[in-house]
Amino acid sequence: KRKGLEVLLIGIQTGGQLINTTDVDNYLGSTHLSGPMLSQQFLKHVLDANVEYHSETEVTKIVKNNHHFTVTTRDNQEITSKTVILATGGTPRHLGLDREEYFANRGVSYCAICDAPLFANKTVSVVGGGNSAVEAAIDLSKLSKQVYLIHRSQFRADQPLIDKLYSLKNVEIFLGYEVKELMGSEKLEAISIQSNQSNSHRNIAVDGLFIEIGLNPNSSLVRDMVDLNENKEVMVDKFKKTSMAGLYAIGDVSTSEKQIIVAASDGALAALDANSYINQLKG
Repeated sequence: KRKGLEVLLIGIQTGGQLINTTDVDNYLGSTHLSGPMLSQQFLKHVLDANVEYHSETEVTKIVKNNHHFTVTTRDNQEITSKTVILATGGTPRHLGLDREEYFANRGVSYCAICDAPLFANKTVSVVGGGNSAVEAAIDLSKLSKQVYLIHRSQFRADQPLIDKLYSLKNVEIFLGYEVKELMGSEKLEAISIQSNQSNSHRNIAVDGLFIEIGLNPNSSLVRDMVDLNENKEVMVDKFKKTSMAGLYAIGDVSTSEKQIIVAASDGALAALDANSYINQLKG
């Protein structure tokens, strides 16, 4: 916008993964700030810069003709632009277990910050070994009576988080285990876990299961337009360019590191290069 370009921001929901984050302590200048609060600060900054924002708007198609893109929304609105910056993020991965979809919102959750209050003084389990899973277990330990953390291998989370986790008295950790079965009638009542070493099974009575095993990138809009890696992330260079000129990808949908501060940097790099690209088109 400060380069004199017309900018349009389109999105279904403001905040992305930020709204599922309790405390943000790795974004410079914003210590101990909640994800939703930081998201609102981002949005206010954008709106204060007079950037046009179409909220609750879903993009269904992106097409390139010559040097212009046509972006089509769910309500059949067509928008023409010289560049597109894709920041569609990711969707929580599922375990792929029988009855997993049935138990969704009946004990199975993919968002600890959203649903933790529903499990106050109850017994819950968390699956995963990254920062999101460990943070979820820590947050749940403040409300729930007992927390079980299950992960198939070693933790990938940051060491300070792991240290905090091991200090909690109401958290029991099962490393080298996988959830194999969800049990219950109308709602989740128990899970069956299996040791990767001995193949032995153990049933654990739980009221809730929080699945925190990462994201699937929301790259379907451009899967036939640009190069994707084996994880279906959009491949980008250091300027966040994709394999199609004028189309950029940033944040969790791309091959970038999955950090808030990195995603913000991605956006700046993409915007600067998009400005240079448009100037070249003007010739």
